[in-house]
Amino acid sequence: MATFTIVKKEFVDFITSPKYWIVFAIFALLMLGSAYDGIQSYKREMDMYQKQLKDRENVLQKFQADGMEIPDILQMKVPKPPIFISFMRMQESIGILGALLGIVLGYNAISSERKRGTLKVLLSFPVYRDSIINGKFISGILALTLVLVTVMAASIGVMMYKGLSPNIEEIYRIVLFTASGLIYMVLFLGIGIFFSTVLEEESSALFACIIIWMISAVSFSTIAFIASDIIAPTPTDPQFTVAEQGQVHPAVAKHENVLWNIMKLSPTKNYEQFSGLMLSPYRPGYAERSPIPEKINIKETVSYVWPHMAILIGMLVLTFVPSYIIFMRQDVR
Repeated sequence: MATFTIVKKEFVDFITSPKYWIVFAIFALLMLGSAYDGIQSYKREMDMYQKQLKDRENVLQKFQADGMEIPDILQMKVPKPPIFISFMRMQESIGILGALLGIVLGYNAISSERKRGTLKVLLSFPVYRDSIINGKFISGILALTLVLVTVMAASIGVMMYKGLSPNIEEIYRIVLFTASGLIYMVLFLGIGIFFSTVLEEESSALFACIIIWMISAVSFSTIAFIASDIIAPTPTDPQFTVAEQGQVHPAVAKHENVLWNIMKLSPTKNYEQFSGLMLSPYRPGYAERSPIPEKINIKETVSYVWPHMAILIGMLVLTFVPSYIIFMRQDVR
């Protein structure tokens, strides 16, 4: 009951805070702009697709009219652009602003209460410490869910208004894409609460969160490239970059695999991989086996993305559990 009361109080505080609505508005505007831009990109891809179909049909008719044998490549089906192209730009917005929104909701969760002296007053009531930190964390999740679900619903509305109607499988992918974004945002909420718990000053907690976000979103790619070059160096001679029959050389493939796995250690890069795989209806790495994309169903896609989800959830646990333990043992004055 105490946890529910705190969740209710904190959630009301969030949704009545000008800071929350300012960030909400910026996030919504950028997401809707990204959705509109993505829709325009999808329409351009569809125009190219229709042109390819028409050109292919003309070439086939010419071959048939001349009585010539039709090459195998012309018998292959031209892949239709997936509707998820319209969500790719939204992925970037969640990666940047979604993380910052999580930080804004978490960086002063404990430190502000401590600074104002309200934490000591709160603990003077028959309220367990775990109810306080659990309540703050749950209310933060609800506030982030409100933002993301509202914006995604509005984006889908814009998409349908423009004449793009997702089918059942595409709806499943959109739901999982939204879930991946929420897990990512909650992870940064947990990072914010962690620094708010261990650092006394709000400014110090905010600075530490921003540093973590910048490393994850900006610097980690460089770190990953350097590390992968050390662990799995690739031959410098150009003739070794491609193996026979157009296949990727084993050394290059190993380097890419190492780089891919190191990238998973960054919350932002992991999320980008996770959501990118979730949005794509094609089997990853098809270009190494065939120039024609191989379409896969939602179950097969989940088999590729679950390690990314597990890592993100693991990171979330590693941020919240230490916050919980430290807060339960902390001396409040």
